[in-house]
Amino acid sequence: MMASADIATAAAQAERLAAILDEEFAALRAQDMDAFEALQDRKQSTLEALSALAEVHGQTWADAPEWAPVLAQLQSCHEGHRRNETILRRQLDVVRMALAALTRNDAPDLYDHLAPAATRAQRAAKAYGD
Repeated sequence: MMASADIATAAAQAERLAAILDEEFAALRAQDMDAFEALQDRKQSTLEALSALAEVHGQTWADAPEWAPVLAQLQSCHEGHRRNETILRRQLDVVRMALAALTRNDAPDLYDHLAPAATRAQRAAKAYGD
């Protein structure tokens, strides 16, 4: 049966994606950007394979109960991706702040919950009469 073969393929691809995301997480925690970059081609090809299956089956993924384990694995992958994205963004912020500190004499731009750095700088300039 074609659908069961596709379900098995999708499940295998989702497991592969989960493993790649775990490898990405380990590379990011170790700050090994070479290892992180080396995973991107495998991740992209896995995502393309899953996308091709999704195009073939359309709404069936969401509606048919036999797809539920695949969807659960993909949800887990989504959470893993978000975790990795958060770590990567934090690391990029640290690098930006370090670069700003090295390239200027003033304080590095920071982002807080109130506003982006440029907005805070404008508010500070107004407050101090600059």
